[in-house]
Amino acid sequence: GDVGVVNVGTRSWLSEHFGFGELSEEKRPSWSLLRRYKNQFKSTLKSTNIDPAQWEDISANRPLWRHTIKTGSADFEKARVARAELKRRERKQRLLLPIPAPSIPCP
Repeated sequence: GDVGVVNVGTRSWLSEHFGFGELSEEKRPSWSLLRRYKNQFKSTLKSTNIDPAQWEDISANRPLWRHTIKTGSADFEKARVARAELKRRERKQRLLLPIPAPSIPCP
């Protein structure tokens, strides 16, 4: 089924003003900072190595779904920790670099 389908009912100025009419066309208003639930859901599935096209079939089998979520979450957490450690190492490496002398001497 569709994840994040919005049923607006009647099309009024309010629904058009808040961009609900654009959700079915997979667009967001430029002033909107939040991601739609459907997009957030897809990116979460991708980050846990679950195919967004087959998540419903996998979730129908509860033991398979639990196993998939558990392994996907563990892989995601390993990747997150590795990215954080790399970022920390790069930041500390920059701190160890010598500070260049000023090109214009102070009087």
